[in-house]
Amino acid sequence: MVYSTCSLNPIEDEAVIAEMLRFGNGAIELVDVSDRIPELKRSAGVSSWKVSAFDFCLASLFPLIFQCYFIVI
Repeated sequence: MVYSTCSLNPIEDEAVIAEMLRFGNGAIELVDVSDRIPELKRSAGVSSWKVSAFDFCLASLFPLIFQCYFIVI
């Protein structure tokens, strides 16, 4: 499977892949295909990111955005 987006948002990119790998429990493998598809245009991914909530507070972990959101309301 190839997962590709036009987004620069790590929640739509790296976070999706990280969750697939985590929930796959070893059944899913991340494979570097750079040598097989040299014309593929890509950029290096990130391994951590902050999530902005509605009140502009930043959370490092996805579930915290909901906690932050509920505090605001």
